[in-house]
Amino acid sequence: MGKQYAILRVQKCKGAAIGAMQYHNDREPGKHTNPDIDQTRTRLNREMRSHVDYEREVQARIDDGYSGERKVRKDAVKLVEGIVTASPEFFELADDDKVREFFDDAYRFCCDEFGESNMVHFTVHMDEETPHAHFGFVPLRDGKLSWKEFFPNKMALGKMQDRFYGHVGALYGLSRGEKRGDGEPVKRH
Repeated sequence: MGKQYAILRVQKCKGAAIGAMQYHNDREPGKHTNPDIDQTRTRLNREMRSHVDYEREVQARIDDGYSGERKVRKDAVKLVEGIVTASPEFFELADDDKVREFFDDAYRFCCDEFGESNMVHFTVHMDEETPHAHFGFVPLRDGKLSWKEFFPNKMALGKMQDRFYGHVGALYGLSRGEKRGDGEPVKRH
């Protein structure tokens, strides 16, 4: 069996995409386009950060913590959406308690890394082939709403993944993905 990796990725989320994220993450009734969802296992999903409405909660956090003098731009990054998972082999070999502990540790990492008050949601999906968690946080730091406050450059993303590996992945015997050299294309594992 090859290496098993700890995985954490983030992406910018603006405007209307915020509601679409909630539709997928909460498994709201309707026609989901993802054929990998096994609705007989949806009851196993776990909501670790309770929420009602992403858009309202994002706006409430901005209203509470933003101290800039300018109005927040319509195209501002208001939510950073992320995913936490591991190689499928990890979950095949892990018992239910170990899987629960992995996501508990990942949630604690995200709260520490991005600010617990900034966290909008953290949802563990057990109803797809590989268990994973979707999380979202408002990129608010020192009164500034900015992706760049958290990720000023690509190296900052890599350092965040190093910290995730150190605080979570290493605890479970997982590997850190191969780092990309400056100017190299993204590596796929």
